[in-house]
Amino acid sequence: MSKRKTILLADEDPRYALLLELALEQAGITAAVRSVNSREQTFAYLNGDGLYADRAAYPMPDIVLLGLRLPLLHDFDVLRWIRSRHELDCIKVGILSGSEFPNEEQVARDLGADCYRVKPGNFEELVEAAERMRVRWLESEEPHETPA
Repeated sequence: MSKRKTILLADEDPRYALLLELALEQAGITAAVRSVNSREQTFAYLNGDGLYADRAAYPMPDIVLLGLRLPLLHDFDVLRWIRSRHELDCIKVGILSGSEFPNEEQVARDLGADCYRVKPGNFEELVEAAERMRVRWLESEEPHETPA
């Protein structure tokens, strides 16, 4: 029996995270969804610190959807941090940008992002993006092994 997938939404706007969670549900994604809204909470969740030490309640995510404009976030610090940690290699990271800065997508990909999207402007586009993620990352992938 394979474990249920988990998606971590790391976005500064809890309202957007809720909208994204609804879009994931509408797209037929049955993964457990957890949300954090700051850089510090993202690090704590991924490290299993404090409240997040309870991995039954806060399982290690298979996918992190990372908003670039997290409070106190300097450019791509969270993405760099995730990709610098061998034990997090199996996590897919999608970047959700609130803007379209020149070269931002290329920088994200160079740093190890698995995908990059400007946040869709309406709910229907958000659901379509979630459906593509479901097909690409949740349906087509073999269950992964946890690194030792």
